[in-house]
Amino acid sequence: MNPSFQIIILGSVQGVGFRPFVYNLAIKFNLRGYVSNNESGVVIIVQENEKTAAAFLNELKRKHPKNAKINSIQISEVAIEEKFDSFFIKPTAKNISVNSPLTPDFGICKNCKEEILDPENPRYYYPFISCTSCGPRYAIAKKFPFERENTSMNALKMCDNCLEEYHNPKDIRFHSQTNSCTKLRRSNYIYR
Repeated sequence: MNPSFQIIILGSVQGVGFRPFVYNLAIKFNLRGYVSNNESGVVIIVQENEKTAAAFLNELKRKHPKNAKINSIQISEVAIEEKFDSFFIKPTAKNISVNSPLTPDFGICKNCKEEILDPENPRYYYPFISCTSCGPRYAIAKKFPFERENTSMNALKMCDNCLEEYHNPKDIRFHSQTNSCTKLRRSNYIYR
């Protein structure tokens, strides 16, 4: 058995960039394990000593995404047979019944505002600009958990550039379920 800690975070933590935030924080702390949405919020599994897990959790509490609303955090030591070699965002389990508050739509953030006004940016005057910090949530959600497949964005496929942003931990659109750009609008969507 590998010593592991399970952290369950309840509140408005889906659709606010929480998983990408946790991922980057875990990389900073050199943790192994995963983060995933669950029925009530977010679950994090870390395989690390108690001191490092506590330091990680303290920083998570202090620096979580501004749109996240944490109602409670539960941490417990758990026995897990699997040994993780890295930290990753685990896809949400299928067919779960989510008991988490719906996240509201968020106004445009500073970064997206700069992009939308930059004539050199591919999202120049793009009306559907968003990132993990801003954009539609409630208006496009068909059901929770907040995954692209559960939103009206599911019909739209990301272009190669959007996919690269989606998979880049340093990008503001890392794991952004609402990621899109003008290429998406022109080439992939068929109006019916």
